[in-house]
Amino acid sequence: MLQHLLMIAPLLIMVVIGFIAQRLYQLQSRTLAALAIYILSPAVVFLGITGENIPLNILYLPPAVLIMGIVICLFSYFCAGFIWHDARQQMVGFASGTANSSYFGIPVCGAILGPEGVPVAVMFALGQTLFEATLGYYLAARGQGSVKQSLIKLVKLPVLYALLIALVLRVQEWAMPVVALETLVLLESAFTPIGMMLIGVGLAESKLRGRPDVRFMGAVLFAKFFLWMLVTIAVIWLDTHYLHWFNPLIHKVMLLQAVAPVAVSTVAYSAQFKLFPEKMAMTVVLSLFVAVMMLWVVITYFAI
Repeated sequence: MLQHLLMIAPLLIMVVIGFIAQRLYQLQSRTLAALAIYILSPAVVFLGITGENIPLNILYLPPAVLIMGIVICLFSYFCAGFIWHDARQQMVGFASGTANSSYFGIPVCGAILGPEGVPVAVMFALGQTLFEATLGYYLAARGQGSVKQSLIKLVKLPVLYALLIALVLRVQEWAMPVVALETLVLLESAFTPIGMMLIGVGLAESKLRGRPDVRFMGAVLFAKFFLWMLVTIAVIWLDTHYLHWFNPLIHKVMLLQAVAPVAVSTVAYSAQFKLFPEKMAMTVVLSLFVAVMMLWVVITYFAI
């Protein structure tokens, strides 16, 4: 266990570096996020799919994660309706369905499971991106955006085209030019430090004002950690006994990703649409500490 904690310690240090750098040099999370999403993430997906040891059955993972996110989101949204009748209901549903599976989950999976776990973690994150760009965006926008706008946003994601091109190259068994391959490897190596520092930058930008809304924070954290873990265990059991879609490595990635903290992007959305951004920022900060503790639980009790 101590070994695994030491492996993710550099990742947490990078979060702190990002936080300090934002306060000292006013780094913009928007710029770093654009770099990670549009440049670095496609390189990670491309190399992951074209890797010889990566099974193509991971292509089942994004739609499976999308369905899991939708189920958890709708359940949380309707349950929150019994407590709140304002935008907090929307944000509970939105925050429950997605997570920081890209900038936290992918580096953690790479540190604990090794390089072979990274492309699987990326495909998991792609599923949550699909959720965020569809039902998640719709809940956050609620009258200020449309499903059509979210789908257009999704179509513009370079990671989808990187996935398609990588599949064609793998099926046709075409070799990559050495220069292109080395360039992609360099881009892939930059994803982890940029992604983890982005978390720190995003937290530094958040304005933690006002008294904590304990009920709101509790509802989001309960859904994010307990419900996601419960649904993930159910899906793994179903796959092990009936579906047989995924291998043990994919199951381990799913368990680690299930305890990723609340997505930093929820703070951006809540600020954009004026949906209690201070409450969301406090929840994101607290979820980061809970995620570290939940990682210990997953590693210890699921023998990862």
